[in-house]
Amino acid sequence: MQTGTRILPDGSSEPVLVPMLQLFHPIVGSHYVDLPNRMILMMTSFAHDERSEDLFHAHPEVAILPHPTSDGKKPLKNHVGTSGYKFEQRHLDALTGHRELGILETDGVLDVAHKASAIHPEVRFRNAL
Repeated sequence: MQTGTRILPDGSSEPVLVPMLQLFHPIVGSHYVDLPNRMILMMTSFAHDERSEDLFHAHPEVAILPHPTSDGKKPLKNHVGTSGYKFEQRHLDALTGHRELGILETDGVLDVAHKASAIHPEVRFRNAL
């Protein structure tokens, strides 16, 4: 992931790249559940590093779920198309299409975390907040 630009001695520039994993908390790391359509449901922590969080969220393939504190019970179907979150119908379809998760369109992100932790015990908010 590009985190900046470096000016070379000849005046040209090159991107400064950092592996995506270096954005995450060094102890908590990241945990995920594979979803249909080559997507994943990921739980991670950024160790209170807003720059790393912003870089990760700016990645074009990252859709952001509602914040568990302010919108934990907001139905996922109401989150589709919310400005700035890049959460589209295809993301909702991937979540609801995972048979073992049993996620419904009316579930909130707290329900998603609870259901995901039944499949992967490390996918839980306790590890991210």
